Amino acid sequence: MDLLQAMYDRHSVRAYTEHPIEGKTKEDLVSFIDQCSRESVMHTEQTPPDWFLRGIDAALLAPTAMNQQKFIFSLKGNTVTAKAGIGFYSKIDLGIAKYHFELGAGTENFRWGIIR
Repeated sequence: MDLLQAMYDRHSVRAYTEHPIEGKTKEDLVSFIDQCSRESVMHTEQTPPDWFLRGIDAALLAPTAMNQQKFIFSLKGNTVTAKAGIGFYSKIDLGIAKYHFELGAGTENFRWGIIR
């Protein structure tokens, strides 16, 4: 098994109750998830290259503190920048996500930029 396949196969085991989420609580959660999905869509005038999308897919598989994925990846030309969000472990999470991005995108396809 290679590293990329291991990233795809990784999973977290958590304890859940048997009780289904129903009614207004379920409606509110679905609405919130839909809102987050609309806000997180990449805003670009052109379609990003496949290598970038593969990198993003791999970064989203990265294990993060409480599965919060507090990072932002940006693309300009073949330069990728990555920024950590706010949180106690966000810089550590960003390092892990950047490594996953490199595995998914292939380091021959881009160079890292510096956020100033």
